[in-house]
Amino acid sequence: MHDIRLETKIAVHCAVVLSSLLYCCETGASTDERQLRKLEQFHMRCLRKIARIRWQDKMPNTDVLERCQSDSVEATLMKQ
Repeated sequence: MHDIRLETKIAVHCAVVLSSLLYCCETGASTDERQLRKLEQFHMRCLRKIARIRWQDKMPNTDVLERCQSDSVEATLMKQ
């Protein structure tokens, strides 16, 4: 998987993983802060893994989102 471009990996992540997560949120009764925080953590963990950003790099989430050209889970939920 080292020869696959970052944009392709992000597109697959958004199409498969993120859409599945957000579908579960939309069908649920309500999304409280705790659930939203856990979803955000999972999303960021996936993006960091895809972009090969280690936790030792101490990169803020905003920089990870910018590098991956992605939105946060909360922003995506607000759009929908």
